[in-house]
Amino acid sequence: MTREALLPLLLVVLSCEALVEAYPVQCGHPTECDTYNGETCVDGECRIQVVNTGGNNSTSTASSSASSSASSSSSGGTGSSGGSTSSSGGGTSTGGQVSLPESADNDLAGHAVALQGDFLVVGAPHADSDGTTRAGKVYVLRRQLDGSWGQPVVLHADTSRAANGYFGHAVALDIPYLVVGAPGEGNTREGQVHVFKQANGVDNTWTPHALLRCAATCPGDETGTAVDIYGDVIVAGAPKNNTEDPNDEVGAVLTFRLNAAGTDWDRLPTRFSTQPFEGGSFGSSLAVDGTRLLVGAPHEQLSDAGIPSGAVSFFTFDTNTDTWTLEQRFNTPNDEGNQGDVGFGTSVALHGEHALVGAPGLASDTQSAAGAAYFFHLEGNSWISVKKTAPAPGVDNRYGAAVALRDNMAAVGEVPYYGGSQSAGGAVYLYEWNPAVPAWTYRRPQTAGALRDEDDFGFSLSMSEGRFAVGMPREVYSAPGLVFVHDW
Repeated sequence: MTREALLPLLLVVLSCEALVEAYPVQCGHPTECDTYNGETCVDGECRIQVVNTGGNNSTSTASSSASSSASSSSSGGTGSSGGSTSSSGGGTSTGGQVSLPESADNDLAGHAVALQGDFLVVGAPHADSDGTTRAGKVYVLRRQLDGSWGQPVVLHADTSRAANGYFGHAVALDIPYLVVGAPGEGNTREGQVHVFKQANGVDNTWTPHALLRCAATCPGDETGTAVDIYGDVIVAGAPKNNTEDPNDEVGAVLTFRLNAAGTDWDRLPTRFSTQPFEGGSFGSSLAVDGTRLLVGAPHEQLSDAGIPSGAVSFFTFDTNTDTWTLEQRFNTPNDEGNQGDVGFGTSVALHGEHALVGAPGLASDTQSAAGAAYFFHLEGNSWISVKKTAPAPGVDNRYGAAVALRDNMAAVGEVPYYGGSQSAGGAVYLYEWNPAVPAWTYRRPQTAGALRDEDDFGFSLSMSEGRFAVGMPREVYSAPGLVFVHDW
């Protein structure tokens, strides 16, 4: 081939693969940078070369740092749900942003997200519903062949609709079932969990299937603060439950299993913390995958120090007794919890042999609430802490406020307090598991362009095959919340 013939091809390559310099992060030694991923410490800054190939998810900068959410009798498992559905205007996608035409100011749309295949679920727990203040709504969208998101279906909690019910505070999706937490519903904030079923496994049509709640009266439990589903098992966090211990708000996890006929969800024994503490909030976060359950208790105390640093517990499901059996319990590794309320377990994710735990309140040197995230790996029958990731030094970054896992990919949300010194409006950091090393390596950041303080980009996360969803509820500002979906 002649030189003249090669020139057009060369120009195409150069235009599609432009190397750009990454966002610098302070360092004092090369080991503080992600050397496996190409970072090095130059003049006190971690630098990496990344390839910008264009598209919604390309990036020219990278900072080194870092599920799927009517009353029942006292003995039965479920009752008939009173949810309803309606449709809204078309939900398109621009630059990764998903349009929610019906969303209004202060709805907190994006407070919770769940992504599976071509379906996206968005919780808006502060939305008014037919005049009922903060009853909450949930949007369900289906991805079209052209990559846009179709007309949203809007789900409500009709018969149990209550002011400050917060329907949509947590959502989880495992098709054909969609689970919605409403921790403010019921008498004195007992909380309830709504289950919807997809009509045929294909269409964006959802019908009420069940309403789940505690077995008896449980005032103030706030069941449904966190929810997850795997196959025929639903788990729901009740972080203010106090039935196991005379102390207040120690927390609990409720479990429901679909019966053989597929018509009802049987209530199984409630799981409590093995080391309950007053205000421990066991069940504030949770994740279920296969026969394993991971539960966060971000305010549980270190057993020997009395400091509410937080804890997480791994359980396995015993099919003979239909109960969760404790595998292991972790406090903040390396005694870092001794500094105070670091919120270890504020967010958790579990997939296969990997687990991820956020501790957004962990201080870094002299920087308060910089945050951190901890990766765990299953080796044999034991969970091992294998990596800690943290942002560049900054006050109130709250890195680890949200986490997500899927296959060999992980995401960590950073949601700073007002005036946080780093990513003012929030950011998401992506990591990839390299089994050849084996280790987690930093991949890239994801932001949403120009953000204001406390826009809360990264407040919620969900990962599916080849994509991840990011919620930005914008709690501080009088503006509709937003959701973004990007390719890995």
